[in-house]
Amino acid sequence: MSNKRGRPAGERTRSRLSYFVEGEVAKIGYIAFENKTGVSKGAQENLIRGTAKMPSLETIAKIADGYNIPAWQVLQWAGFDPDLPDTADARSEQIVQLVNQFPDADKMLAQIAGLEPDEFKAVLMYLEVIERQDAQKRERLMAAAAARAAKRGAARGAAPSPDDQFPVQDE
Repeated sequence: MSNKRGRPAGERTRSRLSYFVEGEVAKIGYIAFENKTGVSKGAQENLIRGTAKMPSLETIAKIADGYNIPAWQVLQWAGFDPDLPDTADARSEQIVQLVNQFPDADKMLAQIAGLEPDEFKAVLMYLEVIERQDAQKRERLMAAAAARAAKRGAARGAAPSPDDQFPVQDE
C-alpha cells in the first residue's frame, strides 16, 4: 500500500535536517559530529533515517549551538513550521495572545517584546514545540489510563469509574 506521494505506507519523508546531519557526518564522521554537537551516534542515525517525528528540543539546541545556527532555523529544517508571520503587527498580536495565555508572566513577556524579529520567532517556535509536546504527552497519558481502566473493568466485570479513566498525575 502507498501513500499520496507513492511511498510505501509508513515510510517517512526525510527532513532538511536529516540531509544536513547526513552531509556533516559524511564530511567529519559520527565521532566528530558528536564532539561538535553532543548528539549521540544513535540520535544522529535516527535523524539521518528520519525515524523520529520531531527531534527533541535538546537535540535541536545542541545542533544549533554546535554549528552556531539559530535554533528556529534548525526547527524549520526538522520540519516544524508554526507558520509565524513576520510583520510587527503579527508579533504584537502574538504577544497579546501570550499575555492572555500566561497572565502572570508580565516580566518575561516584556523581555520577549523587546527581542529582535529572529529572536522573537525562535521564542515563539520554542513555546509552540513545548505546547505540542505537552499535548502529545497528555494524549498518551489519557490513552494509557483509558486502556488500564478498560482492562481493570474487564477483569472486574464492571464499567470503569471516572477516577480510573482520568487519574491525577504529579509531574
